[in-house]
Amino acid sequence: MEEYSRVYKIIVVGDTETGKSQIVSRFTQNVFVEESKPTVVMEHARKVLKGRKICAQLWDMAGKELFRESSCCYYRYSLGAIVVYDITKVRSFESAAKWLDQLKEILKPDCPITMLVGNKLDLRSKRSVTSEEGRKLAQKHKALFIETSARDATNIDKAFDRLIECITEKFDDNQKRAAKKDIGDLEKGSFTLKKTGKHVKGRFTDAPVIIQQPGEKPKNVHSVGELCVEGTKYCCSKIPLCFT
Repeated sequence: MEEYSRVYKIIVVGDTETGKSQIVSRFTQNVFVEESKPTVVMEHARKVLKGRKICAQLWDMAGKELFRESSCCYYRYSLGAIVVYDITKVRSFESAAKWLDQLKEILKPDCPITMLVGNKLDLRSKRSVTSEEGRKLAQKHKALFIETSARDATNIDKAFDRLIECITEKFDDNQKRAAKKDIGDLEKGSFTLKKTGKHVKGRFTDAPVIIQQPGEKPKNVHSVGELCVEGTKYCCSKIPLCFT
């Protein structure tokens, strides 16, 4: 059984016939389906990255207008998003800007790490959208950018490696900030109690007693706390800060 400690939900969006499903199948199974059926609402695939203990869950969303509203509910809790357009079709590129706007609108304020992908690089001789145009659109939306070919596998692994690396960096940074906040709250809460608590015959009387969950801001609650002898959630003279 494949082992992993993290699961990254990554949604793949874009107009129909841009090669979204082929990108997913190339990355997860290393196969290219010549004639794939249009995605209806959503299809799901995954790949465990050996050595990293990360499972990439890929949610391939429908590109047809008919199914877009239904698929939007699957956007939530995604850590990464790939917006795909066809470099041979200007219309799909124009739609990519709308997809990027839609992601921001639905997922704000926590928009996932986003990558704009110009697919079908194997048809570069029929290119209608330049690399510079794609790069500028990505910069405008603060997204990563790359061009790929699902048919010959050009840059497919590179695209996902880069996206997953950025997700990991953001994930780790968020954990570090949360840890620092917890430590700061603990120190602040303990200091407040030591400065204001009045211990009278085994009780705290008329003192701000702090009842706090890990990660929460300190709460000042005027109450009387019993000594911590029977698992009570209040603070005592020996334990300046307890958790419920």
